[in-house]
Amino acid sequence: MRLNHLAWAMRLFLAYLFLTASIGGWAWNEGRWVQVEGKLVDPQRFLFHLRALDLLEDPWNAWVAMSLPWLEAVTGIALILPWTTLGGSAMAAGLLGTFVVSLTTAQQRGLEIDCGCFGGTAATDNLNVAIAWRVLWLGLAVFSFVIAWQTTQGRAAKSQ
Repeated sequence: MRLNHLAWAMRLFLAYLFLTASIGGWAWNEGRWVQVEGKLVDPQRFLFHLRALDLLEDPWNAWVAMSLPWLEAVTGIALILPWTTLGGSAMAAGLLGTFVVSLTTAQQRGLEIDCGCFGGTAATDNLNVAIAWRVLWLGLAVFSFVIAWQTTQGRAAKSQ
């Protein structure tokens, strides 16, 4: 039962991250709390960051800039709702894995860019730090998924 409580706390934390990235809020940056605008508030700034990553061509960058913030918001909500924890954890892990790969490829190509994850005041131009945090959060999402999967399987076994 304690693992379920730990997984719940991790899902709440991840939900906060995804909701802050999409709609805005407060984020910890370089030793202090700063208020950030989410990607939904300023999609043009997010589009600028996507273009700097140089992973996609237009109009695909615009499509990602318009859809990803909504997917992040849905992921944040799904992590909170008790009947969607498995799907929310899977979406969080998939998104964070994509973010890690995107930032790593930008770093390997020698790009000196801001990750653009949380907006202007919480942005970091140190990709090593950004990647390290996303890998940690990916681990939390995978752990939450495993616990949600085990809980789902346990309920299925009890109902038979």
